[in-house]
Amino acid sequence: MENQRDIMLNARNVTKTYQEGDVDHLILENISLSVLKGEQVAIMGPSGSGKTTLLNVLSGLDDVTSGTIIIDRKDLTAMSRHQRTKFRRKHVGFVFQSFNLIQSLTALENVMIPLLMNGHSRSSASKRASELLERINIGHRKNAHPKHLSGGEKQRVAIARALIHRPKIVFADEPTGSLDRATSEEIIALFKELNREFKQTVIMVTHDPMVARSCQRVYYLNGTLKESSTSELETR
Repeated sequence: MENQRDIMLNARNVTKTYQEGDVDHLILENISLSVLKGEQVAIMGPSGSGKTTLLNVLSGLDDVTSGTIIIDRKDLTAMSRHQRTKFRRKHVGFVFQSFNLIQSLTALENVMIPLLMNGHSRSSASKRASELLERINIGHRKNAHPKHLSGGEKQRVAIARALIHRPKIVFADEPTGSLDRATSEEIIALFKELNREFKQTVIMVTHDPMVARSCQRVYYLNGTLKESSTSELETR
C-alpha cells in the first residue's frame, strides 16, 4: 500500500459537469487517480474525452462538481478560488501546447514572472532565470522575444518558466502537440532530464505514444480512467 507521505496528488471520485441552459453536460465522472512524488504520468485518450478538463480540475484551474483533489496533503477542493490561486502561484507549474508566452517580454522576462509574482527582487529573479535558461541550453536566446524564437525554443522557455519557482508539481497539456518529431524528442528528453534533477512530479496530457512511453505510468481516459501498459499504446 502506498505511503500517504509519498503521494503528491490524490484525486477521488472527481466529477465535472458544465451547464448549458437547462442541460447539464457530464465531462468527467467518478475519476480517481494517485500520483507519487517525483513521478511522471501521462494521460491519453480520444479527442473530447475530457483530458484537458481533467488537467484543469486536478491543478485547481477549474472547480470540480464533486469529489476531492489533494496535492501534497492540501485539499484544493476545500479552498476558495483565491486560495487556489495563491497555492498554484507557489507550488504548481504549467506547460501548454500554445506556449502562452507574453509576446512583449523577452525569454528571460517570461521566465522571471513566477518569481516576481512570489516576491523575489528583479535582480534575484533575473539571475535565477538566466541560470536556468543556460542550464537548458537556451541562454543565448534570453533577450529574444517570442516572435523570434522557434517552436522548440518557445517550449524550452515555457518549461523554464514552469520550473523556475521550483513547484511541487507540473501540469503539461500536449507539450509537444505543435512541434515536429525531432523537436518533440528533444523536449521529452529535456522533461526526463529535469524530472531526474529537480524531482518534480509531472502530469502530462498527450496524444503521442512516444511521449507517453517516456513516463513511468500511462492512463487512458475514455469515460473511465484506466492505467495502460506500454504495449497497449499503439492500439489506442
